[in-house]
Amino acid sequence: MQVRLIGVALVAFFFLAYLQLQHAGPQNDRAIEQSTQRLSVDPKDSRAYKMRAEAYLRDGKTEQARSDLLAAVLYAPSDPDLYYDLATVEKDNPTAAAQYREKAQQLRMSGYNGGTTSRLADPGVMIVFGGFAVLLILMMFFMPQSNREAVYFGSSSPSGGIFPD
Repeated sequence: MQVRLIGVALVAFFFLAYLQLQHAGPQNDRAIEQSTQRLSVDPKDSRAYKMRAEAYLRDGKTEQARSDLLAAVLYAPSDPDLYYDLATVEKDNPTAAAQYREKAQQLRMSGYNGGTTSRLADPGVMIVFGGFAVLLILMMFFMPQSNREAVYFGSSSPSGGIFPD
C-alpha cells in the first residue's frame, strides 16, 4: 500500500508540473505585458527589465532577453544577479559569459546584496517545492508507525533509536 501511495503522489506531482508548463505561455505573456506597462511609467526600472527578460527566456526569445538585461544593467550596474543572467544568455559565447560571471562574482565579493528579484518566486520552483512537500506529507500520513521511528531515529527497530523507550 505504501508503494502505491508514493506512486500516486509522484504521478500527482508530475501532473502538476505538466499543468504548470502548459500555462507558462499565458503567464509569460502576462509578465511581458506587466513589465512593459511598468517600463512605460518608469523607463529606468531595472526590475521590470529583468522580469521581462526572464519571460522572454522562458519563451526562447534570447535576443529580446539580452536586450532587456543590458538595459537593466545600465540602470542597476551593481546588481550581480543581472550579470549572472547575462552569463546565462551568453551561453553560446563562452568568453562573454565568463566575463559576466566574473563581474557578478566581484560584485558579490564586494558585499552587494540587493538583488532585483528572488528566484524562488518563479512558478516552476514553487511547483517543485509544493510537490515535494505534498509527497513528504503523504509519506508521513501513510507510513506505519514503526517505519516512522526508523526514519526519525535511524533505526529499523522501534526501541533501537536514539531515544530508547
